[in-house]
Amino acid sequence: MNVTRKMGKVKKYAKRQVDDFDANDILNMLGLEKAHTSVDFVMPTLGILAAGAIVGAGIALLFAPSSGKRLRADATQKLNKKINDLKERYLPEETNIGEQRTLPTNNVNVMNRVPAASSIAR
Repeated sequence: MNVTRKMGKVKKYAKRQVDDFDANDILNMLGLEKAHTSVDFVMPTLGILAAGAIVGAGIALLFAPSSGKRLRADATQKLNKKINDLKERYLPEETNIGEQRTLPTNNVNVMNRVPAASSIAR
């Protein structure tokens, strides 16, 4: 019975060792290492920087000297101004969102230019 219990412990230990075994372990056994590129260091740093910027912006909004109502109104006004600037820059005038497109009229009677069906049939 004691041997069976020890074998169970050995199996669990061996399973943990195999589960933790990966490519880096093999490379270390051979005296090699995985090559690290600059991307391995830059991307996590940029992620932390972006998260810090977001948290800092939130804290700055919380400690702003103006009231919440005025702060929201100012933020809304600035956001709407930026949206309108982007619309003017990137969307042609006749395709602005929310506006109906109309055909240009130049006060020409089109019916005078089209020959009557009876004159074509002759």
